[in-house]
Amino acid sequence: MNAYRVDKRLFDVGDVVTQTGEYLTKLDCEHALVEQYLACKRPDSKPSRDEVLFVFASRVAAERFRTNEVNGKLYEVNIQAPLLHRGDMNLTNEILQARADSARAGALAERYWRGQESACPQIELLVKVAIVVSVIFTTEAERRRAFAARAGIQLP
Repeated sequence: MNAYRVDKRLFDVGDVVTQTGEYLTKLDCEHALVEQYLACKRPDSKPSRDEVLFVFASRVAAERFRTNEVNGKLYEVNIQAPLLHRGDMNLTNEILQARADSARAGALAERYWRGQESACPQIELLVKVAIVVSVIFTTEAERRRAFAARAGIQLP
């Protein structure tokens, strides 16, 4: 199954992509709290989010995410291991907004782990490893053009 990966590392076609183990260490306090809600509600049968590689089910979702990632590169990848979880990244954004309301944030985390979707789902797939099949965008100029286009601005 093919998917899309946003990553700051530079890969070539055929390269193996795995998680770096740095995901949780790079989060600000607010996003770390989101991960705490998700960890508390994670079923035993699901993987810990700090031990997986995140890929997007759709290119559109990956491109939207990439526009906010300085130096982010976009790759099409083939998932080489079993799919560990399919979740809606927008639910994690809703947890961020609801973080002061622990009951609501907890309920949203449970929805994430049940694989339920928000009104505007951005599906992320949790896997262990993927292989690069196509390099789509790698330069910061490409990312900036995509960001500007998303904002309705035309760059020279």
